[in-house]
Amino acid sequence: MKKAYIVKLIDAEGDITFKLVDQETWDWIHSDVEKPEPKIKSFLGFSSTHDVGSWNDKSCPQSIRDRIEKNCEKDIIDFDGVEISAGSPYNDRAIQAPILEDDCDNYEAWYAKTKDITRIIKNARANGYKVDINNEYEGVMY
Repeated sequence: MKKAYIVKLIDAEGDITFKLVDQETWDWIHSDVEKPEPKIKSFLGFSSTHDVGSWNDKSCPQSIRDRIEKNCEKDIIDFDGVEISAGSPYNDRAIQAPILEDDCDNYEAWYAKTKDITRIIKNARANGYKVDINNEYEGVMY
């Protein structure tokens, strides 16, 4: 049986985006983050080291990267890679995470209410997925 995992993102006004992701995407969201080396900047003969604020996530599996790029093309958004930030890399991954089977009609809801969440879980179960309701990623949509 295929597994599906819950990603719930809450915005500043309390609205919920709810989506289901597959095992590969779930594992990527929770995988170790490889931070790039700090940059050395020089000015007037002095140099200092600065951490990089955001970068392209090299640990993103190519299959997920391809799905994110495809979704960007569908929404007419330029794809510059899977960007994550030093402050919230796991949350950045969750925001960009592709939806189960790339089917936003059946596996995603913006401004989700309980009935939407129930419908999404029922759709997944009807399509052969076991939804892991004990493990949920909860983050912030910004």
